[in-house]
Amino acid sequence: MRRRAGAALNGLLMVVAIVALSGCERKVQLHLASDVRKASEIEAVLGSHGIDVERKAEKTGVMLYVADFEIPRAMRALHEVGLLRPDRPSVDEALGKRGIAPTPLEERARRIHSIERELEATLMDIDGVTAARVRVVPSERPSPGAPLAPASASVLLKHRAGVDLAPLMPGIARLVKNGAPGLAGEDDRRITVLLVPEQPVAPAGAVVRKGAARPTAWWVALVCAAVALGYFGERLRRRVSRLRTTGGKTAAPGNGQSARQSEDDPKGDGGGRHASAG
Repeated sequence: MRRRAGAALNGLLMVVAIVALSGCERKVQLHLASDVRKASEIEAVLGSHGIDVERKAEKTGVMLYVADFEIPRAMRALHEVGLLRPDRPSVDEALGKRGIAPTPLEERARRIHSIERELEATLMDIDGVTAARVRVVPSERPSPGAPLAPASASVLLKHRAGVDLAPLMPGIARLVKNGAPGLAGEDDRRITVLLVPEQPVAPAGAVVRKGAARPTAWWVALVCAAVALGYFGERLRRRVSRLRTTGGKTAAPGNGQSARQSEDDPKGDGGGRHASAG
């Protein structure tokens, strides 16, 4: 019975240890990447900060998972490089699927939207840029018979704090000017470039909260303490049981001798009576 109780106690401690160790590294959803390329970029950035990433293919993209206690560090690391910005909707998402007989206006809107996305992707390749938005207004007549309005473009670039992009503004304007239809022959003043620095954030490597950054060590220590306590408690119980058993066997011969004396002299005073008679 006692052996069964000890085995049950050891089994219970093992179950507690397994549950605790499996729960301390719980993975949670971090970000849904639109494609494998962006998922690989996010995984590379987090890997450089020592954060393990798991990925799972979904219908709408690639879901990335990290340990629950790594969420603050992962968010800051991705925010620093601008990888948490929502993706711009595709042409079909913005304008709907192409019809059987698209109108000239629809074809023009699709072409302009595609050009804007390509320019944004190109500007994102500049070191320090975390977000880019481009709006192109092609030349058109406001009304029949009115003079043709010149084309124009607007560029918004958000960059990391401490990065100076002002020397690149003329090159950025020429890039947009030569990449958008109708702007090549226009004046540079038809292109507006706005630079916005990001607000500084805490470094990704900073400790989020004392005692909360790495709960794994605490869980392991508690589980080891529980297992050790159960182990030494079981050893102490067995030792006490062994001592009791040994004590009972030592007392048994004395009890047998007393029993034999009682059988020889049931009344307990026979020897005294014989001695008196003598």
